[in-house]
Amino acid sequence: MDPKNIFSELKRRNVYRAAISYGITGWLIAQIAGLATSAFEAPSWVLKIIIIALIIGFPIMLILSWIYDISPQGLVKTKSKDRRLAAIMFTNIVKYNTLIGLDEDKAFKTLRKNRKIHTLLIGKYDGTIIKEMGSGILISFNLATDAVCCAFDLIKECKEQDISLKIGIHEGEMVFEGADVFGDGVKIASDLLESAEESSVIISESVYRDVKNENYIKAQFIEKKSFRNIDEPLNVYLVSNDEHKYRENLSLKLKQNQNKKKHFIPLSLAKTGSVIILLAIVSVIFFLFYSGKSVPFNERDWIVITDFENLTEETIFDKSLNTAFSLSISQSKYINIISRKRMLETLKRMKNEDRQYIDGETGREIAIREGIKIY
Repeated sequence: MDPKNIFSELKRRNVYRAAISYGITGWLIAQIAGLATSAFEAPSWVLKIIIIALIIGFPIMLILSWIYDISPQGLVKTKSKDRRLAAIMFTNIVKYNTLIGLDEDKAFKTLRKNRKIHTLLIGKYDGTIIKEMGSGILISFNLATDAVCCAFDLIKECKEQDISLKIGIHEGEMVFEGADVFGDGVKIASDLLESAEESSVIISESVYRDVKNENYIKAQFIEKKSFRNIDEPLNVYLVSNDEHKYRENLSLKLKQNQNKKKHFIPLSLAKTGSVIILLAIVSVIFFLFYSGKSVPFNERDWIVITDFENLTEETIFDKSLNTAFSLSISQSKYINIISRKRMLETLKRMKNEDRQYIDGETGREIAIREGIKIY
């Protein structure tokens, strides 16, 4: 394997995700084991054996996550190159670059709202976010009808949030290699997006064949369009929906999806649990063996804990990391933690009450106003 692609291959095989999950889980296990051994007055070697077992298990887990992947069929061997037939959707915020030039803060706020809407609605239709590129998002679905229905909801919800969206959908082959996605299907979906206008959904002929018999989807032929690396031009359609029939169909599909998901709860928990273990091991090793320079706390000093930035793409960690860290730190006899409520009250006095994410700089300002030492 080309050494330049090793990091993207690690990401594709979910090694990073598995390592982070193992770390968090290991940390939780070590914390619970520490409390349990203390409560039951167990010998100190019991906790040491647990920690050693967790450390030994870490490289074993990394090797297994490299070789295998979790699927609805159970553990399967990871393919070096993954080819997949899917309904491919590209979405993009209209005139986002112009918005950045006019008001950067508003542009980033719009981007965050757009990402939140996509994450919520795509999950309802069993879609998968493949990649984000600026204000554009690449998504795959197993069914073309699910992709089109999701597109309708995305357009509607984004309109209500004052976000102008356009969408292109094509059904074709996607080729995954490392963190990259290739294939003519991806290029066609991207070209369809460029042809779309504000608040419109454009589909290719292959998608039209799958949705034309759905009574809640209306398709209007636009043109024959030539695409990159495709010999013959393809028919392109503009789709819209019959609101009443669409809502009836949506209600039925959501009930079916909920019934399906009940059968996969153990698998989802297993995947999340397996994704729960590098932070835990790293944290345990750090607290047990790190001997670097420490902050000279006096007894019951006050501290401010700012928000963690979640880089794992797992929404379960949005607030859980901060909560787990705060609970662990609060056990120390040397530290008092400024509560979230008190920080928000301080932000209000600073006339900055709209801020939801508390970064390092804001935390420092709060500490100064509360009379807390800055190290």
